Amino acid sequence: MKIAKIKEVLSDTKIPKYAFDQIALAIYKQGVTDFNEITTISKDLRSKIIERLETSSTSSLKKISEQQSKQSQKILFQLNSGEKIETVRMLFKPDGKSFESACISSQSGCGLGCSFCATGMIGFKQNLTGEEISDQILYFTSQGHNIHSISFMGMGEPLANADNVIDAINILTNKKYFGISPRHISVSTVGIIPGLKKLSETHPQVNITYSLHSPYPRQREEIMKVEKAFPATDVLTVSDEHINKTNRRVFLGHLLLGDVNDSQKHANDLVKLIRSRGKNCYLYHVNLIKYHPCPSLIKYVKPSDEAVKSFEKVLKINNISYSVRQSFGEDIFAACG
Repeated sequence: MKIAKIKEVLSDTKIPKYAFDQIALAIYKQGVTDFNEITTISKDLRSKIIERLETSSTSSLKKISEQQSKQSQKILFQLNSGEKIETVRMLFKPDGKSFESACISSQSGCGLGCSFCATGMIGFKQNLTGEEISDQILYFTSQGHNIHSISFMGMGEPLANADNVIDAINILTNKKYFGISPRHISVSTVGIIPGLKKLSETHPQVNITYSLHSPYPRQREEIMKVEKAFPATDVLTVSDEHINKTNRRVFLGHLLLGDVNDSQKHANDLVKLIRSRGKNCYLYHVNLIKYHPCPSLIKYVKPSDEAVKSFEKVLKINNISYSVRQSFGEDIFAACG
């Protein structure tokens, strides 16, 4: 990790600790992308850091390509290993205001094989380090973008790489680096229970989205094989504990697949499942996501507008907190689902 290696260089050369603050300021606040351009430290120190890191770049990622649409930008990065990941920046414009959000990756590929997911078809390649995760945000901030919120909803299952994701959150929330509020960070998970418990313990204010997608265990297992290893009943028990401890909402992701899980019966049984959670069931918030077809996946289709509205109506009538995820970038295959 570059942060650790920079600190090692400073320790080895007996340079005062304030030099690290100067370096961090240059990289994370001023957007300097090359150590040779950090003029607040000596040329000799710059050379030692470059030698230790074996690169003059302040980022662990190399940009390969970029695709842009009206309100989204997708970047393809290459890791030092040669594997690739994707990151998406989105521009939201609610109520005449605007803010930028990023959807970042935690793994190259994914080994869980969810039936609706294009990344799952790639298979697992590697876990990202904490800095490889946070450097996705560094790319945008160094380009002058002010990232307001972050979603771990890109490539990979974040909580199958929990230790490195937690390292990344430590970097992202550190005021010396990005200073992003933990309440502006969301981690989406299929329900890897050990990682979920660890995240809840270390970062209780970070938002958790549990990818449920069906109130029926058998159907959920057909859609997501992970149901067999980590049943929804067990994951919801851990989620209940998180809610009781933090009094924070847990989001339930429901990807609406046309004629698969978008019926009124699904909606009504989702209501029953939420109400079964007890006195704090009102802190479960359903996040509806409309499936976007991918050329490599022909198994599923987009839900009809009528089905989405009918599903919403059931939730609304039953006073279930919900939202429909705003989606950008469908034309560049950067959209959720």
